[in-house]
Amino acid sequence: EESGGGKASGDGGRGRSRFRRGLLNMTDRDDHEGPKERDDPAAGPCPPVESLEAIAAGMTMDGELSRHLEACSDCAEALARLRAANDLLDEAAAGIRGISDAVDEVPGYELRREIHRGGQGVVWLAEQVGTRREVAIKMLLAGRFATSRQRRRFEREIEVVASLRHPSIVTVFESGVTVGGQIYCAMEFVEGATLDAWREDKTPSIVDAVRMLERVADAVATAHRRGVIHRDLKPANVLVSSDGIPHVLDFGLARLENERDAERAELLATEAGEFLGTFTYAAPEQLSGDPSSVDTRADVYALGLLLFEMVAGERPFPKPASVADLVTHRVQAVAPRLSTRRRSVGRELDLIVARALDPDPTRRYETAGDLADDLRRLQDGRPVRARGDSLGYLVWKAVQRHRLPAAFAATVAVLVV
Repeated sequence: EESGGGKASGDGGRGRSRFRRGLLNMTDRDDHEGPKERDDPAAGPCPPVESLEAIAAGMTMDGELSRHLEACSDCAEALARLRAANDLLDEAAAGIRGISDAVDEVPGYELRREIHRGGQGVVWLAEQVGTRREVAIKMLLAGRFATSRQRRRFEREIEVVASLRHPSIVTVFESGVTVGGQIYCAMEFVEGATLDAWREDKTPSIVDAVRMLERVADAVATAHRRGVIHRDLKPANVLVSSDGIPHVLDFGLARLENERDAERAELLATEAGEFLGTFTYAAPEQLSGDPSSVDTRADVYALGLLLFEMVAGERPFPKPASVADLVTHRVQAVAPRLSTRRRSVGRELDLIVARALDPDPTRRYETAGDLADDLRRLQDGRPVRARGDSLGYLVWKAVQRHRLPAAFAATVAVLVV
């Protein structure tokens, strides 16, 4: 469930691709260049090797491709070899990271201890020499071995967070370069627990859970008003301090809706077929691999998942057996009503969660601010804006889900008339 790119990027991505393809060619004399027709008609044509490389790197795949891999032993074996090549490259990268794990000196700060390590960065607890203030120092995990795109993304994250002002968004104090040449940023240190750990420890009531998520949604709404889409909202990226205030973290995968600078827009844009974020808390449109379909409503979906989990104590969807199952189930399935998991949930909260988790983005709240407003209305006893589905809409969705039985019933009805 860790965040990260589905494809390698920059020069490193091309190098990994050449290495994987070389390994595939050495172990498969037919080169498996695809597409080619299979003897089994049900399998269909084989996908090109580039598609297998992308899947091995973590790209989501649709149901048709998943069924092909089940039916085609050649593609399944080629995919297994590509994944093995990825494992080998990851081991080599881990060795490089081991070289860069030496503590670097940050001018004006004394590093105390490491407090978090993620897929791209490492965070240290430090003390500012002049003010004796505790801060969090974030640096790239790869250090001086980071690619140019990783560095630009990190610099962009600093710029994005520094432009946001909200009590529930961590404050960036400054940024600079370490003695060893690494980019770093000094930010507000929040001593607390992640959102899921807070829930497990406090066991909040429905009212407390709603109030907590309203504060988180309000913080995300500030980012949305600045045109920033977080794209990786999850419990690990929300810290709750000892005084009960949530703090949204990690805007490393954030994207701007209206970016004027073409170079920065290209940097932040997700390539088609590349996935950035966390599968478990991703909206259906994020799993589709189409970057143009992702907007502020993807964050609304993630907030709906967090709200559901905080109130019910569990996620709305069962744990999938594979990534392919997750994609298929998430795109097609409608989340269950929150009241089916916790009986004391009222109708208004049921409607709010259902609207936030609607698989159709056009039927969700437009921004996190709209969701936060409805949660405030709920707490104040005012009517909420979320509404239940009309009978006509429910019938239309049922027809879409069951096209063949509906067509048969319509045909019989016409013949009877």
